[in-house]
Amino acid sequence: FTATAGQTFAIDVDAAEFQSSLDAVLTLIDFNGNTLATSDNALDRDSGVDSVDPYVTHTFAFAGTYRVRIAGMR
Repeated sequence: FTATAGQTFAIDVDAAEFQSSLDAVLTLIDFNGNTLATSDNALDRDSGVDSVDPYVTHTFAFAGTYRVRIAGMR
């Protein structure tokens, strides 16, 4: 996806919320392949309960093309 400088994105995986057994890890990657953020487990924004679903909020310093990688853990 493309982001502009100063733009903020919230990226949320909702697997457990839908009773999926997926235990995901979310990684945000910049245009040079560098990891900007990673999340394994996070606080559910709606319920306030700890969740195995990852969640990341990131404000981009530079305009560019970014990637989100979601991997399932066993």
